[in-house]
Amino acid sequence: VFTNQGKVFKLRGFEIPESSRQAKGTAMVNLINLEHDEKVQSILVVDPEKDAEKFICLATVKGLVKKTAVKLYENIRQNGIIAITLNKGDSLVQGRLTAGEDEVMLITHNGKSIRFSETEVKSSNRDTKGVKGITLKKEDYVVGFEVLSASEDLPKSASERQLLLITKNGMGKRTNLDQYPVQKRSGMGVKVAEITGKTGKVASARKVVSAEHKEVVITTKEGQTIK
Repeated sequence: VFTNQGKVFKLRGFEIPESSRQAKGTAMVNLINLEHDEKVQSILVVDPEKDAEKFICLATVKGLVKKTAVKLYENIRQNGIIAITLNKGDSLVQGRLTAGEDEVMLITHNGKSIRFSETEVKSSNRDTKGVKGITLKKEDYVVGFEVLSASEDLPKSASERQLLLITKNGMGKRTNLDQYPVQKRSGMGVKVAEITGKTGKVASARKVVSAEHKEVVITTKEGQTIK
């Protein structure tokens, strides 16, 4: 469990009480020791044996990316440990598992994105800062972080792998991922959508595979959900 302040906590699945769809759920502060103004930003499911040789890639609001070996997260204290050292005014967006040869993609609030090889990000210790993944214009920030696995059958699934965008005003669009070129890290990226007053800016972005992902669940800030 990763927080906006760059800390990571470890829970076993059964420690989270199971509940019905309509239930409010359990407050995370009852499960992990969150500080004031600290909130959960990302949850990763990790198999200690199967994922032992993998990496955890983290992305921040201000476009930084860092990569750390999964084995460096083995001894997580009850009060959590530092997963990334953040600059002032920055916060964590998302954490993803990578295999070492994958590609990563950053998507921003103002509708830009960049796709580059994770080999451009050297593996580092937990308590280090990230490197620049995308150059942001003023008032723009990262809202989405996805991993494109090198182990997937690319020729067969190229047209099936898509980027799904949802905007603040509830508009959605899907675009084939092969329309996004692989670039060098830290560039300005390419446009992912035409942002207008009607659409609103990008709220969320996820990789979808048409053969696997049949449905989507969208939840608003006020907790309204549609499937």
